[in-house]
Amino acid sequence: MLKAMFSGRMEVLSDKEGWILIDRCRKHFGTVLNYLRDNTVVLPKNRQEIKELMVEAKYYLIQGLEEERLIESSMKPVVKLLYNRCNNKYSYTSNSDDNLLKNIELSDKLSLRFHGRVLFIKDIIGNEICCWSFCGQGRKLAEVCCTSIVYATEKKQTKVEFPEARIYEEMLNVLLYETPPCA
Repeated sequence: MLKAMFSGRMEVLSDKEGWILIDRCRKHFGTVLNYLRDNTVVLPKNRQEIKELMVEAKYYLIQGLEEERLIESSMKPVVKLLYNRCNNKYSYTSNSDDNLLKNIELSDKLSLRFHGRVLFIKDIIGNEICCWSFCGQGRKLAEVCCTSIVYATEKKQTKVEFPEARIYEEMLNVLLYETPPCA
């Protein structure tokens, strides 16, 4: 959002001295700017302030801030499936649609099976067409990308795969980072 505002792609309001007007509360603007500068954030201790910061991150279309907060603060392992069928320059191979659906279905099955033990995130915003991320103790442990470019006769095509065994393997590995309940 901020990039669009200052690149000329979006109309911005300014006062007579040329200052840009952003109609938002300034309370968390410094935190948002710091995150954009160096990709790190010190989260407020107060739950309400964290909620307010996440609202600002959503307004400014800063996806990483919200996800980073979830992953860092989760006591549970985190599994994320990113799928974005529209993010493609080429046509898909014949079974790519089926495989994309299989990845989504597996995410749903795993989230039902491990509900309460693992935090599952499904997302449609990003550069990948189909990619799994496995995180534990606030950091990324593994990634399984399910797309590749293949050459068919004279044109390139995008192939979406369903590496089910690898996804199950990483799912079991991420469970090693589960925090045992206090006795």
